[in-house]
Amino acid sequence: MADYFDFDRVLFAGGDRRVVRYELPLRSSASAEWLFPIEKVTLVLAIDKATRAITRVQARLDEPFRVALGVSRVLDVQLDIVTALPGGDGTAVGPAAAKPSGTARLVATRFGDRVEYEWSDFQRVAPAADRPAPR
Repeated sequence: MADYFDFDRVLFAGGDRRVVRYELPLRSSASAEWLFPIEKVTLVLAIDKATRAITRVQARLDEPFRVALGVSRVLDVQLDIVTALPGGDGTAVGPAAAKPSGTARLVATRFGDRVEYEWSDFQRVAPAADRPAPR
């Protein structure tokens, strides 16, 4: 994970009695390259104080940027993923029990035409520990 996220530059972004929020900068490395300028994207994580689980991930675009050799321009990105963990009665639950939901939105121009994409049918994939070993 340290190849993708710059944990040394995490910033406190607020919180309340239940959660604390942090801005987590993205990082490029030899093993982790991004297809967009990472300095123009802000990632915010909400962490439940009691369980220390990530309960919300939000991303937003700080300023537009060009992609696809300058043919397209990304104008806006909004990502909001919420993870509800069962077990509010205090019972321990693992990551496989998480129920994510959320929305993602991208606004871009392609050859000068405005294009908007929206996604909301997110489905959880099995964590590595829950997957069968490859043969």
